[in-house]
Amino acid sequence: MSNAKKQFDAVEMMRSIRDRISAQIQGMTLEEEREWLASQELTDPFLRRIRDKAAQQGAAAAVLRATADRWTLARRHNLETLSCFIIAARHRGITTGAIRGTAVSQCPR
Repeated sequence: MSNAKKQFDAVEMMRSIRDRISAQIQGMTLEEEREWLASQELTDPFLRRIRDKAAQQGAAAAVLRATADRWTLARRHNLETLSCFIIAARHRGITTGAIRGTAVSQCPR
């Protein structure tokens, strides 16, 4: 065990930074906190790369969510169209196997 006096206390520094940031963002909404965080200048190139990478991944996730939403809507529309064909076929006494190739415009609305 060393009796050398610490010249730098990382825990104390972390606590003081945390307290300063907490005081700055106290009372902000989530959106205001996000804007505040995005406005902060990063001097460390490593931290800047991490933030930029996270932003890119967030944008990619938004694109994937939008694509999934479009796919879900298209699938729902296809199921509604198929249901419409089946109902129309049943009313006409047609088996579902004979529906294939029927135009969408023939579906009663």
